[in-house]
Amino acid sequence: MFRATPAARVAFFGLTLAGLAAGAPSALAQDVEVTVLAIRATKSNNDVSPELRDIAAQLRKQFQYTGFKLEQRRAGRTALEKVHTATLIGPYSAEITPTAASERTVQLKCQLLRRDADGKKTAVLRSTVTVEKGRYQLFGGPSLGDGDVLIMAVTGK
Repeated sequence: MFRATPAARVAFFGLTLAGLAAGAPSALAQDVEVTVLAIRATKSNNDVSPELRDIAAQLRKQFQYTGFKLEQRRAGRTALEKVHTATLIGPYSAEITPTAASERTVQLKCQLLRRDADGKKTAVLRSTVTVEKGRYQLFGGPSLGDGDVLIMAVTGK
């Protein structure tokens, strides 16, 4: 029969606790900071809002527009599986639901909604994405008139 020394028992207990802590969801994984940007993309100018400079190359690469104006920035904390609602531009709003989180990534269920004249909301876009924390996923295309379009950028931390 094997008999552990007191030092071995302490080491085993410490390793067991560390393993349990590593496998257990952390408070951070249960509460996610969600950020939604409403961006007006245009071909009428080359201006880029200062707040968008970090993602300007990504915007230009993904969308064939020259100017990008930040219209709205909506941020808030929400629990996993709880909806974060954000008013965007004109008749558009977003519903972002974090569904999973790890140390490096967040999975987000995203809906872009359009409100009609009767107040009824219709989903224009539905997607589930996994993003690195703090990195934006871009969605776009709905017309804002005058050749401009809405780009929705979402991230979680």
